[in-house]
This record gives sequence, C-alpha cells and structure tokens, in this order.
Amino acid sequence: MSRFAGIASASAAEVHPSAQAVNSNSSPSTAAALTTTEYGSLYVVEQRDQPVQLWTGNLGYNYELSNPYVNLHGLSGGAQYGLGRYVSAGLQMTKYVGQPTPLANIMGTQLNSLGATQKILIPLASGLAVLTINPLSGHLNFFGNQPLEMELHATLGMGAVLYPGKQFESASSWSIRPSVHLSRKVSAEVGVGQEIENLFSSDRLFRLQGQAGLTFSL
Repeated sequence: MSRFAGIASASAAEVHPSAQAVNSNSSPSTAAALTTTEYGSLYVVEQRDQPVQLWTGNLGYNYELSNPYVNLHGLSGGAQYGLGRYVSAGLQMTKYVGQPTPLANIMGTQLNSLGATQKILIPLASGLAVLTINPLSGHLNFFGNQPLEMELHATLGMGAVLYPGKQFESASSWSIRPSVHLSRKVSAEVGVGQEIENLFSSDRLFRLQGQAGLTFSL
C-alpha cells in the first residue's frame, strides 16, 4: 500500500497521525517543531488495500450540456467485471428522453412560415462496451471531519446510438467521475463525459454531458 499525505490550512495545534508518518524521517529539530506548530487536517491518503470487486453495477442520470435545440435527458444502467484492482470492463445502456427547446420551437415557426419543415432527430437509446480505469483511490479529510473514502473513475466506451426508424449510428464516449463511498457496497459519483457519434466522419456529433449516479457491488 502506497501512502502519501499533504497538509493544508490551519486548525488546532495538533498533528495528524498521517503528518507524523510523512515526517518520520525528518531531523529532531523538525520533529520537535511539528509538535508545537499549527497544522491543518486536510490530507489525502492513497490506499490500495481494498479487495477487488469482481462485479459492479451502476445506475445513473445524464443531461446534455451542449445542445441549444434539444433538452436531452438520459437514464443509464450497466454492469462491469473487475479485471484487477485498477481496471474493469462491461456494458452500459442508456435510454434517452428529449424535447425541443424554446429556441428550436421559434426556428420551427419561422421555417413553417417559409414553407419549410423542421426535423429534429432525438436519439432513443445507446449501447456501449466500456472500459473503466481507477487511477486514484484513498481517503480525503476536510478539516477534522470523518475521512471520506474516494475514487476517481475514467471510462472509455464504444458502441452505437439508436434513432427513430431503427437507424443506428456508431458512437464512442469518455467520462471522468470522482466517487464517494456511502458504504462498503455503495458509492455516489458525479462527473462529466462526452458521447461522440460518427467519430471518423465529417458529420460527427459531440454530445457533452453532465453525469451523476450510484455504483454498487454485486
């Protein structure tokens, strides 16, 4: 288990055990100073002694941030299998629900007055094979409160998006999501990601998303 700690801010004249561990090799004069100097208790401990979770499931919500014409909401669910302490792979399914924005409605009215018809394509669902990497995990303590067990997840995906009329478009995705453990089996996460349609085509579409969800051990 690797371990590191960083001290920030000022609080009571008390040295956290992690600070003592970091400074155990310091000189006697420095060690003596640590007992009298005020240090804060904001610290990070990298920890890799958690058991490997073979199967994890997730439920989430996402909202498209980059589309001025459609309010697009997504409900997602998936499962992943742990390939080691830092990597897992699985499937992710998302059901989309969307409606035109006021701007799109105004443009539609203007087009109708010109004898043209507005057509807005709203995706129905997507399915992706995903690979998740967990580069960081540890505990974060905010100014003397109970330490929070946290992880950072980075996910890449590849699959397809379904549109009305059984029209499929190729899709790839990425996301970065910090998570906080609520219990030994459940964690909450929030982050940002992007779904990219037709990545290698000239008419590619970038869908930037805000994401939130729950992950649980199966």
